[in-house]
Parts: sequence; structure tokens; C-alpha cells
Amino acid sequence: KAFKQKKELHETIKKKYIQKADLYVSEESYDIAMEVLNEYQVILGEDPEIAEKLELILYEKENPIEVVKKVIVIDAAHQEKPDLDEEPIAPGSDVMRSKVSAGTTGIITKTPEYIFNLELAKQIEQVLLKSGYDVYLTRQGHDVNMSNLDRSKFANEHKADLFIRLHGNSSNDLRIQGIQMYYPSKNNIYTGHLSQFSEKASMFMLEELIKTTGANNQGIYAADNMPEHNFSTSPVVTILPGYMTNREEDVLLQTKAYQLKLAEGLKNGINVYFESLENR
Repeated sequence: KAFKQKKELHETIKKKYIQKADLYVSEESYDIAMEVLNEYQVILGEDPEIAEKLELILYEKENPIEVVKKVIVIDAAHQEKPDLDEEPIAPGSDVMRSKVSAGTTGIITKTPEYIFNLELAKQIEQVLLKSGYDVYLTRQGHDVNMSNLDRSKFANEHKADLFIRLHGNSSNDLRIQGIQMYYPSKNNIYTGHLSQFSEKASMFMLEELIKTTGANNQGIYAADNMPEHNFSTSPVVTILPGYMTNREEDVLLQTKAYQLKLAEGLKNGINVYFESLENR
């Protein structure tokens, strides 16, 4: 009986040492983890299980798994001065549109859309960086001249895993409010192969945004008339987080607290999207 109790005590002590070592391994403190296990063997003698554990830790130390961060590119649409020169809406297309339009303005706050877009983009950037993503903004200020095509090229050059475009929304019906999204359709001859991923990202992001903000769901739609959609080499989503033509929503959109809710909801949706790809 005494032998059995002694054996059980040793197993309990060993379990605690292994748990402590595992904690250090999770923090990538491999040398400390091995010191812990070696201490056990000094006190209680050599143990096959501990020896095997030491070999595994040493292997993990010498063969670290490279964690590749997902790259998110965020485009804060528009800029201080519009550029009404034209560019093609798609590769080789004869259909042209303005390089950068003026954007809308808050009906109450009088905030230009280009200012709101960048403020929100920077909030989202910080939230995503804290979550372990690599994040790039197409612009850091307002005094730039960057066409819609240039913004798509920027995302491509940074090898985006997801390209997010931010726009304030507007409507002649001043009562309308809520969140809306666009993605390239499956029939898009340029980026149709990205449609299912773009649509999936849209669905997850919109769902999480509605949960976080309580905003109205204004739906997800396919759109193939945007250069940013047609020139993209990555899944791309255009997000319109609210109507600047609605009195209540315009004021709400300009508050840091609501922008943070939008950023958190977007982060949650992005997390779910990438998790869904891993589980395919």
C-alpha cells in the first residue's frame, strides 16, 4: 500500500512538472521548460516519459513553426481633392469612370466622407493589429492623389489575403440607415474566381457587424462596375457601414465609440472568415 501511495505521489508531482513545462513551451521559453523537467529528474530520478518530453521540446526549439500572418489591406475611399480624370473599370475595358469621385458629406456633422473613411480605417487597423494581422492602409492622410485602380494595385502589391474598401453610404431617402456590402459576382470575367470567397467574407463580416452594432442589415450585393473589384487579385469586399444622409446615423458614425464597435465587429467577422477557410 505504501508503495502504491508513493507511486501515485510521484505521478502527481510529475504531472505538475509537465504542466509547468508545457506552460513555458506555450510561451516559447524552451530552455526554461527543459530546466523544469531536468529538475524533476534530479529530484526523483530519470523517467522515460520525461526523457521523451525533453526530446520533443528540444525538437520544437530547433524546428520552430513559422506563423504566417494574414495580410489585410484597408482602403479608406476618396481623398481631399477628387480626380475626375477617367480610368477603365476593368482590365482592357472601354468603359471608363472617374479615378476618384468626391464622395458624400454628413447631413448633420458636415463631415466629408474621405475624413470619416480614414478615421474608421485607422480604428480598424489598430484592432486588427492587436489581433495579430498584418494591416496596410492605402492612404495615411487626405492630401493624396490615388486612383481607385491604384488602390487595387496597392492591395495586390502587398499580397493581401483580404482587401477591404470603406465607403460612407448615401441615399435620396433620408430615412434609410444601416450597413451594406458589395463583392464581385461569380459572373465577373476578371475576378469571378474570387467571388465565393468575397461573398463569404461579406456574409461573416456583415453578420458580426450587426451583432456588435445593432445596426439595420441593408444586405449584400454583387457589383462588377468597380475598378477595385475588377483589378483585385485577392478576395475583396466593399463595406458601407452607415448612411451619412441619415440624421441619426451620421452623428453616430462620427463617434469614436461607434467606430470602435464597427472595428470590433469587422474583426470578429474576419476571424470567422479565415477560420472557415481552415476548416474546409
